[in-house]
Amino acid sequence: WAMDFIDFFNIAPITVETTRKMVSSGFELIHYTKELLEERRLSPREDFLGSLVKASEGGGGLNEDEMVGNAMLLLLAGHIAVRNLVGNTVWL
Repeated sequence: WAMDFIDFFNIAPITVETTRKMVSSGFELIHYTKELLEERRLSPREDFLGSLVKASEGGGGLNEDEMVGNAMLLLLAGHIAVRNLVGNTVWL
């Protein structure tokens, strides 16, 4: 899913096919993340998603869309940074 997002912004020109792939992967990632959040509500864990869910209980913290957005941002930003860092290190 992350690669479909990243490739969408790295491949020129943007095509209907790359757009469909990115949108489809985006919806799948959103659905999966919502399932993980529900899992954390039912069985709390001491991890990032568990902390988001715990903070949102009682009306405080982020709403579900904000939690999903933050989880996706960290996945994609962390993925790109690490991939580029390792690739550049090997190249150098």
